[in-house]
Amino acid sequence: MTDFTGWTSVQVCQWLKDIDLGEFCETFEEHEIDGATLAVISERMSERLFPVIRKQSLFLTQLEKLKSTPMSRENPPRNIDNSSQAQSGPDTSLVFPTVLRMAIDRRDSDLKSASKTKLRSLLIQSLFDYLSKKTM
Repeated sequence: MTDFTGWTSVQVCQWLKDIDLGEFCETFEEHEIDGATLAVISERMSERLFPVIRKQSLFLTQLEKLKSTPMSRENPPRNIDNSSQAQSGPDTSLVFPTVLRMAIDRRDSDLKSASKTKLRSLLIQSLFDYLSKKTM
């Protein structure tokens, strides 16, 4: 089971951005939703956070995937500064956004498609960001 219960509200917000629900970051911050709170959000609670059913459905689906995806506290959503990183210097390890990791794990056909897809663009951007950190 995924251990995201130690995430800060900033890391939860990054996860929302990774799953294309970044417009709700402010709402989550207002409600002080951190990883521990995220882990116990029920369908009923999510109705208060997402006024559009489609967005609520996407959130609940992605939350269930997050709960069942192997991941540790050392691999939070991308572009998040951990206190341990601040003490030991910048971390240049390759960390994919949650939605991309899940797509890779399930061998999503969009990653293999010759046409430009959102997942392929995200993969390319992640690799570019990683290489930029390594070469600077």
